[in-house]
Amino acid sequence: MAEPHIDIKSVIAFTMFLKAFGGLLFITSSSFGAVVLGNG
Repeated sequence: MAEPHIDIKSVIAFTMFLKAFGGLLFITSSSFGAVVLGNG
């Protein structure tokens, strides 16, 4: 099985993007849940 060539910079950028996206998703979903619970 051949290892694909991976650029470290793109890996770091992708990881940072995933972290930022995950944080946004968490904040959005938690605030959305709070709104739903508060209105329910």
